[in-house]
Amino acid sequence: MIIDAIVYGFLIAFLSFLFLSSKDGSFNLKKTLIVNITGTIVGGVIFSVIFYLFPPAFVGIWFGTFNVLFWPILIGAIVCLILAISGDDDKIGSIIQVIKIIALIIGIATIALTHPMHADELHDIPNVTVISNSSGVNILDQIDNKHIREVDIDLAFSLAQNIMGTKDNLGSIYQVDKDELHIQIINGHEFWIAPLEFQNYWRWSAKKTSPGFIMVDAEDAFAEAQMYTGYDMKYMPSAYFSKYLLRHVYSQGYTNVKLEDFTFEVTDELYPYWTITTTKPTINNDGYVLNSLLIVDPITGEINEHLAGELPEWTDRFMPERVAINYVSWYGAYSISWWNAKGFINSIKEDVNVLTSVSQRDSFDKKEMFFVYGSDGEPYWFSGLTSPSSADQSLTGIVLVAVREPNTIIHIKMTGANEQAALDTVNSKYTNFPDRYGTAVIPHGIYGELTYIIPIDSHTSSGNVFQEIGFVNAKTKHAVVRPTQEEAMAEYKSYLAERNIHKALTSGSTDKMLNATVERIGATALSGKSSYRLWLNNSNAIFSVSPALFPVVVVTQPDDIISISYADTEDTVLEVNAFTNHNVTVRIGIDQIELDRETANLTQKKETNWDKQQELDDELAILRGQ
Repeated sequence: MIIDAIVYGFLIAFLSFLFLSSKDGSFNLKKTLIVNITGTIVGGVIFSVIFYLFPPAFVGIWFGTFNVLFWPILIGAIVCLILAISGDDDKIGSIIQVIKIIALIIGIATIALTHPMHADELHDIPNVTVISNSSGVNILDQIDNKHIREVDIDLAFSLAQNIMGTKDNLGSIYQVDKDELHIQIINGHEFWIAPLEFQNYWRWSAKKTSPGFIMVDAEDAFAEAQMYTGYDMKYMPSAYFSKYLLRHVYSQGYTNVKLEDFTFEVTDELYPYWTITTTKPTINNDGYVLNSLLIVDPITGEINEHLAGELPEWTDRFMPERVAINYVSWYGAYSISWWNAKGFINSIKEDVNVLTSVSQRDSFDKKEMFFVYGSDGEPYWFSGLTSPSSADQSLTGIVLVAVREPNTIIHIKMTGANEQAALDTVNSKYTNFPDRYGTAVIPHGIYGELTYIIPIDSHTSSGNVFQEIGFVNAKTKHAVVRPTQEEAMAEYKSYLAERNIHKALTSGSTDKMLNATVERIGATALSGKSSYRLWLNNSNAIFSVSPALFPVVVVTQPDDIISISYADTEDTVLEVNAFTNHNVTVRIGIDQIELDRETANLTQKKETNWDKQQELDDELAILRGQ
């Protein structure tokens, strides 16, 4: 790093002060050497300080030096021109400064024209698989439903802060940074995790190490946060000098890559690491692609580098959110050209899709993606796509960006309400409770229906408090809000059953037929809607039947022989989508005829859809490199 600083100091000295060695067009060797040696020493010192305080990434144009040399060259050239104009009629020196400024202008123009001139290349960087909603393939099963997140980042931050004040006065030395809270699956369960950071320089100088980290249960809003200590972590973002994490990694030779997405992760054995993604631009100063993942031991400082396809199984990070947003933005905007995306060719902006905006409590029109897990256990960045119209709250599709893969995107073409519309729907229920609001929009595929799950918190002086949870159907914007996840899920499933949704709740489940004898039957009511629960002689699950769909269930008794169709999921209570009581003969209504016809059509299409599902699975496996 010192050698680099000396080299850059010499370049600046030579380029900025060369004209001083020339007077009346003559060349003065002695003056040239003195000025440039002095400039090299001064410039080397200045650049050493800059590199130490603000480690730059040597990437992009001019062999990665443009970002570093821009301001020194510009300032030096302007100062030299002013001096020349003020009294020293040095034509050679003035020409040199003009040449340098022209070079800077060319560099700026090169960067500014990257998108207009290379839109096609940017559009093609991600490897996108496009799936139509009419394909018959239930790709929404790709989103995991075993881990429903009740705790958003605001509530996790409040719970983490609460525990800080209860552990041996650690709260007076360390703190939890909200930006460092990240979701991770540990031993099959979702947690928010954040390290204990130093509050300031004086706290760091007194302790020198961080004792550990905090884990907040993301699936249970009423679980207490847990603190794990005894680790003595030295290399932290809040440490100083050689123990400052970025400086430590930079000093180990990672100067020609961009270091980003510093994430604190732990293994299933709860050993902590920092994971850092290295990226490089491929088109001028843009078009970043993933290069490698650095895993840094915060205790020893040891760094291990892993390329794509070689990541340890416990890591849940590789694709930074910034890069994922860029990939989706380029893919959605530049299908035709940059000029079309900006409306210069057609004000309609033909075939342009943009990421949906979500207005949270403290920020508006924020472009962001949501971190979710697939049914395969792999992490994804999720976002809806919509039209460029600022007033549009409808979907043109959704995207899933693989986190552990370099550039894999699944684009599902579908319609429905976007995340902001779902958030507005839930918030509209609390017009009389201004302190309650939806805090996050987490997508799931429930019975093959895109469903937004939204935790509702109340804001108090001591932080956020969980109140309820909402399920919003993306197609209809129907919202179910209940105090517990179990209640909300049961009512939402009942709503889907009444809408004749016969798709599986979890990935890989299929519709099954069952002939059985009723052993027990009971009526239950949830949110004013009644249903009947059945226990059958040859099954270990409870079956829920809607009397609105199947009136004959009301007169069903123990020992009756029935036939049912249901989605075979891992739930304790399974929704019935076809019901026949062989001991009771009633006339068939029009609604039942339509239901039987749809069930028959579904059965007929099952084999065709299975072939489509297999074809899709094979394609996704190839994309993931399996």
